[in-house]
Amino acid sequence: MSLPRSTPRPVLRGDRNECPVCLLPFNSTAAFSKHKTGEIGAGRRCRTVSEMLDAGMAVNTSGFWVTRLMDGDVLANRTGDDPDDCGGDRADSKQPEEVVA
Repeated sequence: MSLPRSTPRPVLRGDRNECPVCLLPFNSTAAFSKHKTGEIGAGRRCRTVSEMLDAGMAVNTSGFWVTRLMDGDVLANRTGDDPDDCGGDRADSKQPEEVVA
């Protein structure tokens, strides 16, 4: 079951993708794979935002989750007190810059 979308779908090009379950955007297949936990077919699930942050993952300036931040990148602003609120505004109309995870 998918979560309801509260922001427009991000522009996906190249290796960028979006999880069909949690609807979060990922900068690469590696970042997408890192956000999954558990054995395939036996309790596999999406990590929570807190779990992804604990695993060293971050949101780049374009609003895509990456395996780690590169030099010059900053975490997207988080909103509220909810540790699972990734914040950031994916409705940005600028062309996303290329970031390799």
